[in-house]
Amino acid sequence: MFQTKITEMLGIEYPIVGGTMMWITEAEFTAAISNAGGLGVLASAIYQSREEFAEAVDRLLELTDKPFAVNLNLFPMMRPIDNNDYLDVLLEKGVKIVETSGHSAPQELCARFKEAGLTWIHKCVGVRYALKVQDGPRDRWRWHIRRQGTCRGPGLRRAGRDYRYAPARH
Repeated sequence: MFQTKITEMLGIEYPIVGGTMMWITEAEFTAAISNAGGLGVLASAIYQSREEFAEAVDRLLELTDKPFAVNLNLFPMMRPIDNNDYLDVLLEKGVKIVETSGHSAPQELCARFKEAGLTWIHKCVGVRYALKVQDGPRDRWRWHIRRQGTCRGPGLRRAGRDYRYAPARH
Protein backbone atom coordinates (compact mmCIF):
# COMPACT_ATOMS: atom_id res chain seq x y z
CA MET A 1 0.00 0.00 0.00
CA PHE A 2 1.19 3.47 -0.91
CA GLN A 3 0.56 6.06 1.83
CA THR A 4 0.27 9.75 1.04
CA LYS A 5 -1.95 12.55 2.29
CA ILE A 6 -4.24 11.91 -0.68
CA THR A 7 -4.55 8.15 -0.05
CA GLU A 8 -5.33 8.83 3.60
CA MET A 9 -7.85 11.58 2.86
CA LEU A 10 -9.68 9.58 0.18
CA GLY A 11 -9.31 6.10 1.72
CA ILE A 12 -7.64 4.65 -1.37
CA GLU A 13 -4.62 2.35 -1.75
CA TYR A 14 -2.73 4.25 -4.44
CA PRO A 15 -2.56 8.00 -5.20
CA ILE A 16 -4.27 7.51 -8.53
CA VAL A 17 -7.40 9.40 -9.52
CA GLY A 18 -9.15 8.21 -12.65
CA GLY A 19 -10.25 11.59 -13.93
CA THR A 20 -13.60 12.08 -15.57
CA MET A 21 -13.70 11.41 -19.30
CA MET A 22 -17.01 12.22 -20.93
CA TRP A 23 -18.83 9.12 -22.27
CA ILE A 24 -16.20 6.75 -20.81
CA THR A 25 -16.39 7.07 -17.04
CA GLU A 26 -19.62 5.19 -16.54
CA ALA A 27 -20.23 2.93 -13.54
CA GLU A 28 -18.22 -0.05 -14.85
CA PHE A 29 -15.12 1.99 -15.71
CA THR A 30 -15.31 3.94 -12.45
CA ALA A 31 -15.68 0.74 -10.39
CA ALA A 32 -12.70 -0.86 -12.15
CA ILE A 33 -10.45 2.03 -11.09
CA SER A 34 -11.73 1.96 -7.51
CA ASN A 35 -11.45 -1.83 -7.28
CA ALA A 36 -7.83 -1.56 -8.43
CA GLY A 37 -7.06 0.75 -5.49
CA GLY A 38 -7.39 4.18 -7.09
CA LEU A 39 -10.24 6.65 -6.98
CA GLY A 40 -12.71 6.18 -9.81
CA VAL A 41 -14.74 9.25 -10.74
CA LEU A 42 -18.19 8.89 -12.30
CA ALA A 43 -19.14 11.51 -14.90
CA SER A 44 -22.60 12.82 -13.98
CA ALA A 45 -22.94 14.91 -17.14
CA ILE A 46 -23.44 11.85 -19.37
CA TYR A 47 -26.80 11.11 -17.74
CA GLN A 48 -29.76 13.01 -19.12
CA SER A 49 -32.02 12.74 -16.09
CA ARG A 50 -31.91 12.41 -12.34
CA GLU A 51 -33.35 8.89 -12.69
CA GLU A 52 -30.65 7.72 -15.15
CA PHE A 53 -28.00 9.20 -12.90
CA ALA A 54 -29.43 7.50 -9.80
CA GLU A 55 -29.42 4.15 -11.66
CA ALA A 56 -25.74 4.67 -12.55
CA VAL A 57 -24.84 5.39 -8.92
CA ASP A 58 -26.79 2.26 -7.84
CA ARG A 59 -24.88 0.21 -10.42
CA LEU A 60 -21.57 1.62 -9.18
CA LEU A 61 -22.48 0.74 -5.59
CA GLU A 62 -23.22 -2.83 -6.75
CA LEU A 63 -19.83 -3.08 -8.48
CA THR A 64 -17.57 -1.74 -5.72
CA ASP A 65 -17.38 -1.26 -2.00
CA LYS A 66 -14.29 0.94 -2.42
CA PRO A 67 -14.24 4.76 -2.37
CA PHE A 68 -15.26 6.58 -5.54
CA ALA A 69 -16.21 10.13 -6.45
CA VAL A 70 -18.80 11.71 -8.68
CA ASN A 71 -17.97 14.68 -10.88
CA LEU A 72 -20.50 17.50 -11.01
CA ASN A 73 -19.76 19.45 -14.16
CA LEU A 74 -19.96 23.22 -13.78
CA PHE A 75 -19.05 24.09 -17.37
CA PRO A 76 -21.87 25.25 -19.65
CA MET A 77 -23.30 22.24 -21.42
CA MET A 78 -25.52 21.47 -24.38
CA ARG A 79 -28.22 20.25 -22.02
CA PRO A 80 -28.55 21.98 -18.68
CA ILE A 81 -28.38 19.77 -15.61
CA ASP A 82 -29.54 20.87 -12.19
CA ASN A 83 -26.57 19.92 -10.06
CA ASN A 84 -28.70 20.32 -6.94
CA ASP A 85 -30.84 17.40 -8.14
CA TYR A 86 -27.72 15.35 -8.81
CA LEU A 87 -26.29 16.31 -5.41
CA ASP A 88 -29.55 15.12 -3.82
CA VAL A 89 -28.94 11.72 -5.45
CA LEU A 90 -25.37 11.61 -4.11
CA LEU A 91 -26.55 12.35 -0.60
CA GLU A 92 -29.42 9.81 -0.80
CA LYS A 93 -26.99 7.11 -1.99
CA GLY A 94 -24.28 7.90 0.57
CA VAL A 95 -21.56 9.06 -1.83
CA LYS A 96 -18.77 10.66 0.22
CA ILE A 97 -16.52 12.33 -2.39
CA VAL A 98 -17.55 14.94 -4.95
CA GLU A 99 -15.39 16.44 -7.66
CA THR A 100 -16.33 19.62 -9.47
CA SER A 101 -14.90 20.93 -12.68
CA GLY A 102 -15.19 24.39 -14.11
CA HIS A 103 -14.01 27.86 -13.25
CA SER A 104 -15.75 28.07 -9.87
CA ALA A 105 -18.61 26.41 -8.05
CA PRO A 106 -21.78 28.28 -7.08
CA GLN A 107 -21.68 29.22 -3.40
CA GLU A 108 -24.98 27.49 -2.55
CA LEU A 109 -23.67 24.22 -3.98
CA CYS A 110 -20.40 24.60 -2.05
CA ALA A 111 -22.33 25.17 1.17
CA ARG A 112 -24.28 21.96 0.60
CA PHE A 113 -21.04 19.98 0.12
CA LYS A 114 -19.76 21.22 3.45
CA GLU A 115 -23.06 20.74 5.30
CA ALA A 116 -23.19 17.14 4.08
CA GLY A 117 -19.59 16.47 5.17
CA LEU A 118 -18.48 15.54 1.65
CA THR A 119 -14.84 15.52 0.65
CA TRP A 120 -14.69 18.04 -2.18
CA ILE A 121 -12.08 18.16 -4.93
CA HIS A 122 -12.21 21.00 -7.46
CA LYS A 123 -10.54 20.29 -10.80
CA CYS A 124 -9.09 23.04 -12.98
CA VAL A 125 -7.80 22.78 -16.54
CA GLY A 126 -4.95 25.20 -16.10
CA VAL A 127 -2.64 26.79 -13.61
CA ARG A 128 -4.29 30.21 -13.93
CA TYR A 129 -7.66 28.72 -12.95
CA ALA A 130 -6.13 26.83 -10.04
CA LEU A 131 -4.58 30.05 -8.81
CA LYS A 132 -7.96 31.75 -9.11
CA VAL A 133 -9.76 29.19 -6.94
CA GLN A 134 -6.99 28.15 -4.57
CA ASP A 135 -8.33 30.18 -1.66
CA GLY A 136 -11.84 28.79 -2.02
CA PRO A 137 -13.51 26.49 0.50
CA ARG A 138 -12.89 23.05 -1.08
CA ASP A 139 -10.83 20.32 0.61
CA ARG A 140 -8.35 19.90 -2.22
CA TRP A 141 -7.87 21.46 -5.62
CA ARG A 142 -6.34 19.79 -8.59
CA TRP A 143 -5.23 21.10 -11.88
CA HIS A 144 -5.29 18.89 -14.90
CA ILE A 145 -2.35 18.27 -17.09
CA ARG A 146 -3.26 15.80 -19.78
CA ARG A 147 -0.40 14.92 -22.09
CA GLN A 148 -2.79 13.33 -24.56
CA GLY A 149 -4.18 16.80 -25.23
CA THR A 150 -7.77 16.52 -24.05
CA CYS A 151 -7.38 19.46 -21.67
CA ARG A 152 -5.21 22.40 -22.54
CA GLY A 153 -4.28 25.58 -20.81
CA PRO A 154 -1.38 27.99 -20.42
CA GLY A 155 1.71 26.58 -18.77
CA LEU A 156 0.50 22.98 -18.65
CA ARG A 157 3.45 21.38 -20.40
CA ARG A 158 5.91 23.19 -18.14
CA ALA A 159 4.42 21.72 -14.98
CA GLY A 160 5.66 18.21 -15.85
CA ARG A 161 3.19 15.91 -14.08
CA ASP A 162 -0.17 14.44 -14.97
CA TYR A 163 -1.92 15.68 -11.84
CA ARG A 164 -0.92 18.00 -9.06
CA TYR A 165 -2.72 18.36 -5.78
CA ALA A 166 -2.42 21.14 -3.29
CA PRO A 167 -3.87 21.42 0.18
CA ALA A 168 -6.82 23.70 0.64
CA ARG A 169 -6.08 26.96 2.39
CA HIS A 170 -8.48 27.86 5.18
